[in-house]
Amino acid sequence: MYDIFFYIAIACTIVMLIMLTASVLGIGDHEMDTDHDVHGDVDGGDSMFPSFSIKNLFSFLAMFGWVGMACLSYSLTPFWSITIATLSGVIFVILLNLLFVAIYKLAHTSPMSLDEAVDKEVTVYSRITKDVPGQVTVTLNGSLQTIMARSNKKTFQTGETVKVVSVNDTGLLVDSI
Repeated sequence: MYDIFFYIAIACTIVMLIMLTASVLGIGDHEMDTDHDVHGDVDGGDSMFPSFSIKNLFSFLAMFGWVGMACLSYSLTPFWSITIATLSGVIFVILLNLLFVAIYKLAHTSPMSLDEAVDKEVTVYSRITKDVPGQVTVTLNGSLQTIMARSNKKTFQTGETVKVVSVNDTGLLVDSI
């Protein structure tokens, strides 16, 4: 029984490391540009398991194998080893999913509206000239954002405080205070 847990743990851990390496290197993460209209709710709702994937399966099996080996090492019966290993694998996958959902929510905050920046005083981040746009820093939705900005009239140096006059397709239009 120990050998079964061992081979499951080793094989799944190796596969997880390969998937992690591929993910970090961007291998196998392809995007497609399609033109289809799809309607429906795809956010997963309030499900305890937001997604079932190969990564979740290998995560479960790796934890199952390592915990099963540990249980047998402490002289637990095969029944209790399998039970504890299964529960550990399920809890591990749930915690991983909760972690990824939290990370996803951090990365996808509510959309900001540049219109909120109009009439605000902002700081020039990179030089803005009449011909070449620069960047300004502005607080929107409680977070500091760096946004492209233009000026129709004069040049503004880094660190100057300017006022947002309007919003256009390329970013913000700024002028002197």
